[in-house]
Amino acid sequence: MLSDLAIALGNRLGRGGRAVRMARPLYSAWLNAVYGRRGMPWRLNGEPLRIAPTVRHLIPQENERPLFDYLRSAIRPGDIVFDIGAFLGIYAIVEARWAGPSGRVIAFEPSPFSFSMLTRHAAMNGLGPSRIDARHAAVGASVGRQTLVAFADEPYRNHLAGHGTSGQVSVDVLTVDAVCGADLGRPPDWIRMDVQGLEFDVLQGARETIRAARGRLRIVAETHPDQWPDFGIDPADAHDRFAACGLRARPITSTEPLFTQSGHVVLDPLT
Repeated sequence: MLSDLAIALGNRLGRGGRAVRMARPLYSAWLNAVYGRRGMPWRLNGEPLRIAPTVRHLIPQENERPLFDYLRSAIRPGDIVFDIGAFLGIYAIVEARWAGPSGRVIAFEPSPFSFSMLTRHAAMNGLGPSRIDARHAAVGASVGRQTLVAFADEPYRNHLAGHGTSGQVSVDVLTVDAVCGADLGRPPDWIRMDVQGLEFDVLQGARETIRAARGRLRIVAETHPDQWPDFGIDPADAHDRFAACGLRARPITSTEPLFTQSGHVVLDPLT
C-alpha cells in the first residue's frame, strides 16, 4: 500500500528532515484526493480502520494499549457503551465492533470539528446511527449550556471552561442520568470517558444511573489531576469524591500509580 510505504520512508528519512518537510504538502494533497471521501486505511493497535487523511497526525497507530486491550477483552456483544469525550470517534468505532450489531455506542463530543470527524469516521467504517449514535454535546453535572475552551493545534485538549477561564464556543451539556431516563430507560453497560478534568462532573450527573445499575455498570476514566484544581477539585480529595458517587478507583494496569495525568482508572462499585 502506498500510504504504508510513505510512512516507512518518512520514518527512515526522519520526519523533521528537509526532504520530508518539502514533500509533506504534496503527499497530504494526494492522500486527500485518493482517500478523502472513503477514508484511508489505518490501524490502531493492530485494529484496521478507515480515517480522514487530514487527521492522521492525531491518531497514533500504537496508543493507550492497556486501555485498548482492557476494553477489547471485556466489552461483549449486545453491550451499550457511553463514549464520553469521543473526540474523533476512534474508540467509538472499535467499541461498536466489539458490541456487535445487537449493541450500541452513544458517543458524546462537544467540539464542532471533532464531532464532524466523529460522524465521518463512523460512516467511513460502515457504522450507522443504530451502531454509533453521535451526540453533539458535552456531558456534565447538569443539563444546560456552557462554553468550550478550544485548542486549534491540539483539539484533544478541548474542555468546558473552568474557574477563571472563558470559552470560545457555547455548547449543549447533557447528563448521563438525563440520557438514560429519556432514551434508554436503563443504565448502559459501559462508560468510557476522557473529559479533560471534568470526570467528577460527569459522575455527579450519573449518580442515579450508577445507583440503578447495582454494580453492573463498568466505568473507565482517563484522569487529569493537573486540571482538577481548575474545576475546584483538590487532587487529595479524589478518593472521597469517587466514594461519594459509590465508586472506588483502581489503575487499569496494576503496577501503575493511581491518578496520573492522562492515566486510566477503572471505577468499581463500593461494596
